[in-house]
Amino acid sequence: MDKRLLTSKFPECGVTTLYVNGKTYTREEFHKAQRLELRRGKSGRFVSKVITR
Repeated sequence: MDKRLLTSKFPECGVTTLYVNGKTYTREEFHKAQRLELRRGKSGRFVSKVITR
């Protein structure tokens, strides 16, 4: 699975939503999805260890 959420940043200047991987995110949803994506392992399932960037 492509990890575009981990490589992209939410723009700070006047943007309210962002479209990534077929889904529209607000600022809060985007940061929550980034935190969850850090917990995915290589198989795509959630793991207990957090990946460091």
